[in-house]
Amino acid sequence: MTDDRSIVGRADGLRVEVEKLSALRRAAASSTTLETRADQLENAATGLLEQAGRVQLFRAHGIRLSFNVDLQEQLLKATREHRSAFDADPASIVADPTDSTFKYEYLRGLESLHASIRRRLGDEWNRYIDSLTPGGLSELEEALTRVPQVAGDLAAIRRLHATLNAERAEAPTSVADFERAEAVAQDLQDHWQTLQSIPEDVREFLAAASTGGAPLDDLTPSIRDWLEKTNSLGLLRYVLKEEA
Repeated sequence: MTDDRSIVGRADGLRVEVEKLSALRRAAASSTTLETRADQLENAATGLLEQAGRVQLFRAHGIRLSFNVDLQEQLLKATREHRSAFDADPASIVADPTDSTFKYEYLRGLESLHASIRRRLGDEWNRYIDSLTPGGLSELEEALTRVPQVAGDLAAIRRLHATLNAERAEAPTSVADFERAEAVAQDLQDHWQTLQSIPEDVREFLAAASTGGAPLDDLTPSIRDWLEKTNSLGLLRYVLKEEA
């Protein structure tokens, strides 16, 4: 017959072993949660540092940006609170693996700020590209598309315009990104100025002629002279209009 004391002793020993196992499991869970918290914070910090660098880059080019001040203040306050709690008790950051305040408010707040800065930088970059692009480009292209003397400039303008628009895909991360876009814009402006040098009355006549026709009375001596000098007079086609 088994001694009751032996049974009690074994049960107590089993309890101790189970408690040790539970403690190990809790420690393992805490360790995993701590690694998760570290990864989450590192990703958030890395993203914000990257965007902060871009903001400084924009400001160096005279582009000022503003953001949600309230959100920034809330996150700064929360950061200080979490830091104070961690300094007092490092285990506090993993005390509750399902802590909704940390995960759903603090971390998502950081992610929201990151996304907000990224969107704003994208918007400002698009506006900057717009400022580098000559106005009235499409209208002038349409008016001069059949004039052989400017075909080279038109082809260059289309190519450079497409290249400049491609720069919109991603906001700059370095000075080189700004310089690349600005160099393309300068080439575009140079070709644009060549077309802009064509007298305004000639451009207006060509625009009308290429979009439904221009009255013969509009073919002034100065326009005719320009067309002759550029060997473009032969491109005109005269059509008799029936009386309404």
